[in-house]
Amino acid sequence: MRISLTVLALTVLVVDVAFADDRLQPPVPRSDGRVLHVDFENYSDGIVQPLNAGIRWLGDPFSGRKQGIVRVTRGDAFAGRRAGWVSTTTGDEIGRIRLQPRYDAPSVAGETVTEFVFRGDADAAMEDFVIWSASSAGDKHVGLILHAVKKSDEPMFGIEVTHASTPGSTRMRHSRPTAGTFAADRWMRVIQHRRPSEKAVELWAGMPGQEKLLGVYFDLDAAAAVATVELGDTSPQTARGTGTWDDIRVGGLLGKNSKLSQPEPPLRDVSQERVTGVGPISVGKRKQLFLDDQVIESQQGLTRQMHPVRKHGDNPLIVPDQPWEGRSVLLYGGVIRDPETKLFRMWYLAWGKHVDQPSFVCYAESADGIHWKKPTLGLHPFRDSTGNNIVLPGWSQTSVVFDPHDADPERRYKALLRYNGLRGFTSPDGLHWKDVGVLIDQGYDGTTLHWNPIEKQWVAMVKIFKDGKRARGYATSKDFFNWTDTYFMSAVDQQDAADDEMYAMSLFHYETVFIGLLRMYHTQSDVVDIQLATSRNGRHWERPSREPFIPTGAEKGDWDFGNNSVPATPPIRVGDELWFYYAGRSTLHNEIPNDGAIGLATLRLDGFVSMDAADQGTLTTKPLRLAGNQLCLNADASAGSIRVEMLNGDKVVSSMPIGGDAVRHVVEWDTTQLVPDGEIRLRFHLDRAKLYAFWME
Repeated sequence: MRISLTVLALTVLVVDVAFADDRLQPPVPRSDGRVLHVDFENYSDGIVQPLNAGIRWLGDPFSGRKQGIVRVTRGDAFAGRRAGWVSTTTGDEIGRIRLQPRYDAPSVAGETVTEFVFRGDADAAMEDFVIWSASSAGDKHVGLILHAVKKSDEPMFGIEVTHASTPGSTRMRHSRPTAGTFAADRWMRVIQHRRPSEKAVELWAGMPGQEKLLGVYFDLDAAAAVATVELGDTSPQTARGTGTWDDIRVGGLLGKNSKLSQPEPPLRDVSQERVTGVGPISVGKRKQLFLDDQVIESQQGLTRQMHPVRKHGDNPLIVPDQPWEGRSVLLYGGVIRDPETKLFRMWYLAWGKHVDQPSFVCYAESADGIHWKKPTLGLHPFRDSTGNNIVLPGWSQTSVVFDPHDADPERRYKALLRYNGLRGFTSPDGLHWKDVGVLIDQGYDGTTLHWNPIEKQWVAMVKIFKDGKRARGYATSKDFFNWTDTYFMSAVDQQDAADDEMYAMSLFHYETVFIGLLRMYHTQSDVVDIQLATSRNGRHWERPSREPFIPTGAEKGDWDFGNNSVPATPPIRVGDELWFYYAGRSTLHNEIPNDGAIGLATLRLDGFVSMDAADQGTLTTKPLRLAGNQLCLNADASAGSIRVEMLNGDKVVSSMPIGGDAVRHVVEWDTTQLVPDGEIRLRFHLDRAKLYAFWME
């Protein structure tokens, strides 16, 4: 039996629908949960910001409002072990649970059904307590908003309904009296059956298995799909209440030809996605470094040594010397060397927060990478003048990258800015930018944009929180415009100091590895420095050292004393060096005002780490297949020598001794010996030498 809605043409709503004979009651609609099915069982405790088993937010931890209690319970659930629980006892508190479908969740065409089970608290009052509120992707209410109302000394509560005043209207109406009364200490199920062709919603409620049709109401936005759900005390005004939710579903009608979708899976942990090598490692023109043990089978007498950068003697190279730059210029942006003009191009942030003015993304360029100019671009006003180098006004942390792969030249440059979410921008020249809207909503400041050339996709290294500390998340996109959810990637471990947090991380692919420049925040000293991380897939990371790769200044007053940061772009090769631009601050992280400038640090080519022999040592590789005619080394044997052996079973071919310091030594073999074919191992004999990398040419 289907309820006729022709009466809706005459009246705003139908309430207290009653049937003299229960056999006339239409069948209860149920949801298949294909869009969203949250049972709280797979929730990962302590992780904030990523979509976590369907849960987007527990409470409002960064709103600055007075918080009630919001948690996922252990026990006291309708089914299973866990449920969502909210309690606010005063009108000025706020406490809500926000749910969201996965980025790849299926859609439902036509009629949809939402449902949940709920239980109040017999001893707690409920005033305007939202037990259901759903919104569209455009952040407009859809379906019905349901409020629980109860006095503290009453055992029953009622449901009040906010709905559209007329079909298709944007005006909302709050219905009184309540639609039904229910025992506050018992579980009940509430169902909304949305019928978009009639712009109406059937509201059902009752004890599970005993649901009744309470009324039919006009849908707040009948054409829109559910994109988010909010439960609890969503207002810091007079609302308050206590309640528990479980088995929340959004989807189509559950029928004979459909099945209930599985609950939302656990948060994906990409740190567990290790690269497992099978067969011999192919060695060609891309260099094999020793940041990890990927190519090492065994070694004796060697130590892995991380090499910090060398800071340029003219630092800082860029300082805040223009009115719109305030007291701080920071390298939240990018630095590239234009492939055609060979100019160094930089996008940086003029940070206005502590001087009571907006922040701006600005542009500078240089012929040699040392001496920089800030061209007058005439694009954006500052104090009624466009005589400045501003390219994007009014935002904070930024990534700017050059994209040679996009077929559309209007999108040659891309930017990701933090502004009400992480917004995307595209540009043909890096100067004139187009806003393409919010791309990632599951991230904070300290999120950076990068290209993964191996998997041919964009990667966002996202700032999240784990157990109250800053940590790293991971999201990807094939086209820059459509992104996955944010997943958990990494956090501090037992080798870090107890007060350390991972503030941010930029990554780049270098030869055969991903390298991460990790901003480590030492909260006890309030210092932020840069450490090294390495990965074979950009997801599972190892850290070859916990010492700073780009250390902060040694003394109070140094321009980079307290807080270093790096851009989203990779280092630039200049001759036999890698150039790392970075921002430093003469103040600590939380000091105000915050004074910042931009400088340069350099590194030997491939010089991140070396395998060092203080006396004598050996390193034997895993099985290799060599693709090329010459074996080359980056090594410093100026104080000793290096010999190489090529091993294949009982066959051994030895090289001539290598001496001196060079980024490219060509290995010369003893030609009286036959070079083994096929799968081989290399054994390096080091005598007071450093080995950085090897490769074939």
